[in-house]
Amino acid sequence: MYQSLAEKIRHILITLRVSILSIFVTLFVVSIITLIIINYYHSSNTLVSTSINLIQKISKSVFSKLDDEFNHAEQDDKAAADMIQEGLINPNNFTHMIDYTVMLTKQFDIINQIYWSDENGNVINARREFDNIITSQVINRSIKPSYEKYIYRNNEGKVINTKFSTNLNFDPRKRFWYLKAKNTKQFIWTDIYQFHDLPYLGFTAVTPVYNNLNTFIGIMAIDVRLDWISNFIASQKISKNGVIFVASKLGKLVAYPGLYINGHFTELTDIHSVKPEWIAKSFEIFEKTKKSTFSFQYQGQTYLAAFNSFAENPTSYADPWLVGVVAPENDFIGKLKLNSLIDALIGLLILLLGLIVVSTLVTYVINPIKKLVTQTEKIRRFELDDDERINSRIKEVYMLSNAIHAMRIGLKSFKKYVPSGLVRQLIKTGQDVEIGGTKRTLTILFSDIKNFTNIAEHVNPNELMETMNEYFEELSKIIIQEKGTIDKYIGDSIMAFWGAPIIVEAPTHHAARVALLCEERLDTLNALWQTQNKSILNTRFGIHIGEAIVGNIGSSERINYTAVGDVINIASRLEEVNKIYGTRIMVSEPVYQIIKNDFILRRIDCIALKGKSISFNIYELLAEKNQPLNFDLETYRKCFDEAFDAYVNQRWEEAKALFKTCLKYYPKDTVVKVFIHRCRHYINKPPKEWDGVWHVHG
Repeated sequence: MYQSLAEKIRHILITLRVSILSIFVTLFVVSIITLIIINYYHSSNTLVSTSINLIQKISKSVFSKLDDEFNHAEQDDKAAADMIQEGLINPNNFTHMIDYTVMLTKQFDIINQIYWSDENGNVINARREFDNIITSQVINRSIKPSYEKYIYRNNEGKVINTKFSTNLNFDPRKRFWYLKAKNTKQFIWTDIYQFHDLPYLGFTAVTPVYNNLNTFIGIMAIDVRLDWISNFIASQKISKNGVIFVASKLGKLVAYPGLYINGHFTELTDIHSVKPEWIAKSFEIFEKTKKSTFSFQYQGQTYLAAFNSFAENPTSYADPWLVGVVAPENDFIGKLKLNSLIDALIGLLILLLGLIVVSTLVTYVINPIKKLVTQTEKIRRFELDDDERINSRIKEVYMLSNAIHAMRIGLKSFKKYVPSGLVRQLIKTGQDVEIGGTKRTLTILFSDIKNFTNIAEHVNPNELMETMNEYFEELSKIIIQEKGTIDKYIGDSIMAFWGAPIIVEAPTHHAARVALLCEERLDTLNALWQTQNKSILNTRFGIHIGEAIVGNIGSSERINYTAVGDVINIASRLEEVNKIYGTRIMVSEPVYQIIKNDFILRRIDCIALKGKSISFNIYELLAEKNQPLNFDLETYRKCFDEAFDAYVNQRWEEAKALFKTCLKYYPKDTVVKVFIHRCRHYINKPPKEWDGVWHVHG
């Protein structure tokens, strides 16, 4: 087996140009690829190391920002409480407290709500939304009736709306954070909980406030919503697919891009429940290794991670927080891959330039071979008139030139026995010219010009030959375009078939399309000839399908590639049947069954050809599917079928009346006129034997 394979390889032929260029390309490509690989791995290692440092800096930056924000909130909350206690701020001055809380709210990036609540149940609250619009809430229980007031400000701080309500649903004195700060008598950070007025998770910084008599009078509080923290870390860009998150060491997500944004959470989300899964994987590796930076593999991809832990976080010290940053390695080395691709393209450009140089050097060797290739292409197209001999001192080229010359002479001789168009097909299929045939299923098309004998008698011979040459040229082009084989020209007739020597898909569809295209082309030609005072040619077609013997038939003096069999005779007779009904394209029942879903046809009759005992339905081909007709076919067909049924069952009067009705739907129809004539004849002289079949005797 291996010896046979080696023998086959030894006999593989390549051109001289390819041989030289292959050696050059192989050496160049190996060198370029080696350099690119070495450069890629060196740069990749450097870039990965830099990327790890980058995400570590991002992790520390986010960590510092959160830590600063929480410390700032704690300090400002305590400072506000001290100023109230020292009398620098009057909490009973609602206007002053509203302005003060709005001012404090603007100082923070992550904190969104600051408020004052006192022992009377009064509340002064300022809340900043994501679009920087600030809403102030005032609950006043010091007067009767008590009321709740909302003040809305735009980005410039201008009041744009105010709402009042006397329906007070919120009393801070009953909230756990108020009671806890009051009882502990010191600043506290609450655990994470769901807010009362908004369906969001968050936590609160609370400072108890006392007057100068050291009597508890209320609290200053700052709310931190988790969706604000999530929104903040989402705005910090690492890379295309990088993710920043804040999680507790128990695996609960405090902040995550897109998480908690829509509220309606009652508890923290587990880190293993979010996508993508490599986020949870990075957390597991950190908890296991305690490394602040590392890389890891997950599902065939490499990821880079960095973590920073809070020494103390605002909420539960038993479950401290950490800031994690994770990103796919490809986000950072993607540009390196692009640079490698650019290097490869530059190498390819250099390769092309090298190929041009090398190709120029070998041109003088291969130019004679190219001329020989051109000659063989002309022979393949059966262009045999060029008898140029290629002169070369290269032995192989000289021998090949002689062989091509001999082949051209042989084909010129072969052309005397077989038509040129058919030889082109035989060359394309590689068939040898031997007498004999094979049985094939063929689709046969016959065409014939109506009243051609009469036309020929009244037309100048030269003009007739000119018209016929144009006629055959146009129809032949359509047949060849639709992959048909032109068997012969018989006077004014054309015989063509599909299915040999080249097997084509849907041969019957091709034949049907040829008939319609030829009919359309003839209409155009007739319009032109009419302006030139030339004779108009009306062509009829017959199409049938069946088995035939196809091959090379003849003698040593002349060989003809043709098809013989009953299917040929039937196709020819179908073309003649058009004369009876005044139709143009007649097809048999087998053809109808094949093309009926893609073409528009109508039933004509049930006939038996001369010398045939078997009858079959015949149909007129009208158009391709969805093409418009000049009459309502469905209405006509329904009426025709009723008339034909009456005709077959010898109800001659009824049939005649129905056929006349068909003319209302298609006044130019020649078919129903034939049936009307038959009905009139049978009314007066009924047939002795009747089976509904029309026997064609001509």
